[in-house]
Amino acid sequence: MSRGNVSRNSPVALFIEETEFIPGTVLTATPEQMTILIPDDTPPLQGLKGWSTRVRFVNQKGCHDFIGKIIDQSYSPPAITLEIKEVQSRQQRGYFRWEVDLPAISATSPSDVKECRLVDISGGGARIISDTPMVIGDEFELRFILPDGPIALQSRVVRNVPTDKRQPRYVYGVEFVGITDRDRNRVVNFIFSEQANSRRFEK
Repeated sequence: MSRGNVSRNSPVALFIEETEFIPGTVLTATPEQMTILIPDDTPPLQGLKGWSTRVRFVNQKGCHDFIGKIIDQSYSPPAITLEIKEVQSRQQRGYFRWEVDLPAISATSPSDVKECRLVDISGGGARIISDTPMVIGDEFELRFILPDGPIALQSRVVRNVPTDKRQPRYVYGVEFVGITDRDRNRVVNFIFSEQANSRRFEK
């Protein structure tokens, strides 16, 4: 059973009974079992043993869901152990992308700051809509706000597609340059949270 290269300290999301979203970090992982550390500031959840859960992990190969049942739960530190029954993987090229609609800023210098729109995002890059002409290879700082606060990511244009010749608007595919593990985890956890909210809305 493939684990999608999930390893110790990989950020994951727990979907308990498909309704409760909890961020976590992998402590141990084998093809049959996975133990997840839960942040200390997470509201305590009692009696999870026996519950069905889905553990979601996102990396450059795509989005991987580990589906199974909680067979153990500890409280100090907070952790759960999942018996894996099934693995589902999708979008195997590049980081898993999530569609968004967020206001953003592109800044090439402190004095050259332009508004743009963030329309999808992943742990490795994003897609933006802008009125500003750029070419492949141009770099800028992409600034936007996540639920846990502002974030600024150095970005490089890798795709450039004009959307309408009558309007000077462009769609740019950008990759994040030198992104830290902390910032990548913030982006990935934002995607996890958005996916959880989408599931709740669908229900």
